Amino acid sequence: MCITCIVFVFAIVMSTQIIKVYQKDQEYIAKQADLEQQLSAEQDRQKELEAYETYTKSQQYVEDVAKSKLGSAL
Repeated sequence: MCITCIVFVFAIVMSTQIIKVYQKDQEYIAKQADLEQQLSAEQDRQKELEAYETYTKSQQYVEDVAKSKLGSAL
């Protein structure tokens, strides 16, 4: 009788712990998906910034800036 009660209580405690761990796992999965999305967005932004950096070092950029400055001065 006493052993049965102990086993029953143990089963309840373990079930509760399993549910908590499962919920925490689901939270981590959602957080991981969010972080992966943020990483992808930042990688895209990095590519854009690298392209802009290349553009700002080009002769075309110098010409465009000169045209915009001289165009507004005329």
